Amino acid sequence: MIAVQAPGPEAVFLRPADWTDARQFLSWRNDPWIVSKGKSNTTVSESEHLAWFSKTLANPERDTFVILVDHEPAGALFFACENKEATISLYLLQPFTGRNLGSAIINQSCQYLFDRRPEIDGILAEILDANPPSLSAFSKAGFEPHATDDNTTILRRPRPQASIEIPHNRPSWDEAEEVAAADAAASGRWVNGPWTKALEDRLKKTAGGNWTSTSSGIAALRLSLQALSIGPGDEVIVPAYSCVALPNAVLAVGAKPVPVDIDDDFNIATAAVLNAVSGKTKAIIAVHTFGIPADIDALKKSHLPVIEDGSHGFPTSDNRWDIQGDLAILSFYATKLFGCGQGGAVMTRSEEQLDRVRDLSSYADKEASPYRDNLGLSEMEAAIAYRQLDKQTHFLSRRRELSQIYLSQFATPSRESTGIFYRFTLTLPNEETLQVLQNHLAENGITAERPVELWNDNPSAAQAYQTTLSLPLFPTLSDADATKVSQLISDFLSHV
Repeated sequence: MIAVQAPGPEAVFLRPADWTDARQFLSWRNDPWIVSKGKSNTTVSESEHLAWFSKTLANPERDTFVILVDHEPAGALFFACENKEATISLYLLQPFTGRNLGSAIINQSCQYLFDRRPEIDGILAEILDANPPSLSAFSKAGFEPHATDDNTTILRRPRPQASIEIPHNRPSWDEAEEVAAADAAASGRWVNGPWTKALEDRLKKTAGGNWTSTSSGIAALRLSLQALSIGPGDEVIVPAYSCVALPNAVLAVGAKPVPVDIDDDFNIATAAVLNAVSGKTKAIIAVHTFGIPADIDALKKSHLPVIEDGSHGFPTSDNRWDIQGDLAILSFYATKLFGCGQGGAVMTRSEEQLDRVRDLSSYADKEASPYRDNLGLSEMEAAIAYRQLDKQTHFLSRRRELSQIYLSQFATPSRESTGIFYRFTLTLPNEETLQVLQNHLAENGITAERPVELWNDNPSAAQAYQTTLSLPLFPTLSDADATKVSQLISDFLSHV
């Protein structure tokens, strides 16, 4: 069965045909509506049909499907493969037309064929010119005019281009993480074991404070807010140019997120923060955006607790993290500086807050509560994260080396040059230029992304969203690939 993502509420599937469908197919082939749409425009006898159906099912170069819409037979689809080309034939019964199902079915089935038959270079469809709805459906599914013949248009959909050669980001690991994860799994203690304790001790040694691991970065944010007893009626100031996880965490505890605009370094603007403080404000969340240090000391002049978000990394000195906030959070998401798939951690400077975070992150053997959850890290994830931290020096130095390749090509230095290069971004003149450059890179097998969602309407945040493009940057990116990216962009910018 092939599931089709339909444009409406219908459940649509393609089921391989078998002999029990023979008479159903005969009735469809002789249906006046179907006959009127076909090139031959003729009906078939039962003996002709059964001979054809037998040969069709026995032919390994043909695929025949029944289309099911909400479990009701709605038509048929055929593929016939020859050498490096395939042909597709589709008919939907009249009651199922007009719902935009055709293009969805065509698109999904073609993807299936390309995946199953790597030797196929393209798929052809032969449509009567007098059947504009079918021409439209195939066009929407990526088919383009290829040839004409006797009031018929032949359309072709080529095999999609090869997968992206240079991704925007990629986890970096080797045998050390694999051995550690296997060791944790083989121990039989998959939660609250020695790897979790070792990770938390490692974080304390690296950054000071009291650390406890969590299931994710957003869980760490939520627990930090709860550690400060923030809830309904309270406000929390967050940077307007940031991951939507920040306002989500604030909303999760019943408080109101107050987005504040950013400065030229992408970080939350101190002056705007001080202007936004009200009698309801209970905390500030500050991110070191793209690894650029935020001015935590200036924010603390508000006399409010500052939660320092190190999802993009913390300022470092001699492999120690310089954390100034009252609390701090870390994310071990797969593509962060140090990843383990999912995971995070909370740092507090208070034993009381640490006890509260640990209490709220586990509901086991405790009285019923709407506030407690299951937010711990598994031993396998803790083992991988621990080994990732072993590589801090290499990871950060490699990011600096790759960033120098980019900087050598671009006249304007990246603002991230003051930080640890979690991201390397370019600021383009306008959104149109960004989109054209992003498409140009994609055509050359390179993925560049807008690194932050736009979830509010603060002016500087919106401007940053419209003009900021993040380039591939991760420790296993090769010098040659970084050079390819930088040269393509440099050539592009020289003609803008």
